[in-house]
Amino acid sequence: VNVWSMLVSGFFRSGEPQQAVDLFNKMIQIGGCSSPNLVTYTSLIKGFMDFGMVDEAFSVLSTVQSKRLAPDIVLCNVMIHTFTKLGRFEDARNVFNSLKKRKLVADKYTFASILSSLCLSRDFDLLTKITDGIEIELDLVTGNSLINCLCKIGNTSHALRLFCYMCNNDLAVDCYTRTGYLTALCRGGGPQVAVNMYEGMIRDKIRLDAHVHTAMIDGLIEVGRYNTAIRLFNRCVKEKYPLDVVSYTVAIKGLVRGKRMDEACAW
Repeated sequence: VNVWSMLVSGFFRSGEPQQAVDLFNKMIQIGGCSSPNLVTYTSLIKGFMDFGMVDEAFSVLSTVQSKRLAPDIVLCNVMIHTFTKLGRFEDARNVFNSLKKRKLVADKYTFASILSSLCLSRDFDLLTKITDGIEIELDLVTGNSLINCLCKIGNTSHALRLFCYMCNNDLAVDCYTRTGYLTALCRGGGPQVAVNMYEGMIRDKIRLDAHVHTAMIDGLIEVGRYNTAIRLFNRCVKEKYPLDVVSYTVAIKGLVRGKRMDEACAW
């Protein structure tokens, strides 16, 4: 049955959902040791959702519930992702909160999925509560997601501690990690600290892409530090740091908000 389940998943990945359904129905017809198991149902639910076949996905989920099959962590992750994708954030949280009762241990995929749900629903006040007591091996993606959430709730002290932890534990922080923290500092009332950190990265010759430079400039603009933002932008241009069309758009926004219309029109 595991081989058949792999084939079901394979058909979805190759863009053939009907083939997957036909094989699933054949498994039911044959029965016995070929009957679909939890792995098969999980593959079906994920496949249907990937193809936007929501009704079919929930039909399979109803079958799982009617058969009283105990969801494993993989199926729970798929359910959290599915509910989040549909905007059913409370249902996603209910699945997450049920893990302890089911005696299941959240993994990094669970954590990333629930963080995504919290961010999309903007229920940032639930972040501390919903992640309380979770022990999980932190990787780069999960760390970046958590820093992003901490930024949005204004918890810059925890974001800093997490950033330092990632730097000190060989997690090879990337531009997204740095961008998240610089944004956190700006929004959390520490724009000058953010500027100092940004300039320190430049002095240390850390390779920064256009996304980081733009995020730093935009963060300053959003807290009213227009002159500082434009000064940093002009330096980027002078030093030929990587910039893109978004960088210039953000800089023009800063000039307009700073009532430097002549400069904005000159660009």
